[in-house]
Amino acid sequence: MQALEQATALDDRLVNAHMLLASFYEEASQYDKAIEQYRHILSAAPGHLGALNNLAYALAVHRTDGLHEALTLAQRAHATSPGNPSITDTLAWVLHLSGDDGAARPLIAAAARDAQDVAPIQLHAAVIEVANGAFDAAARDFARALELDPQIEQQPEAQQVRAALKRVGK
Repeated sequence: MQALEQATALDDRLVNAHMLLASFYEEASQYDKAIEQYRHILSAAPGHLGALNNLAYALAVHRTDGLHEALTLAQRAHATSPGNPSITDTLAWVLHLSGDDGAARPLIAAAARDAQDVAPIQLHAAVIEVANGAFDAAARDFARALELDPQIEQQPEAQQVRAALKRVGK
């Protein structure tokens, strides 16, 4: 990682190196450093889809004051690539975190349909379906997420879905 840090310090135009460094920072839970890297990328390549999407997600999830900016970034990314389930998932998740579960629901439904093999998207779908009171759909999405990745049950969102489904007898 040190070599990447040195290389990106010498040349801000090394977009792929910045993306790799941001990924390393996220894996190490160094979210402020990852956010900084995504910002560097967007200053060099304003339309970089991966940086737009990842910055939106990081701001929404890891910064209490980042929801407004995250929503703007997620909307920009989605406008650029509306059929990409990962991009659509991010926009839906940011909307959910912003309290707009009604707007999030059709987006996450499309993402979950198009990415049936991606456990985190299925979990996000379950969470948003619960928030909308659609418990049958939530149970289906949650079961799919667990089938794909049983370890996902350790996440707080999964525990919240499980509790909500239990309360309604699902």
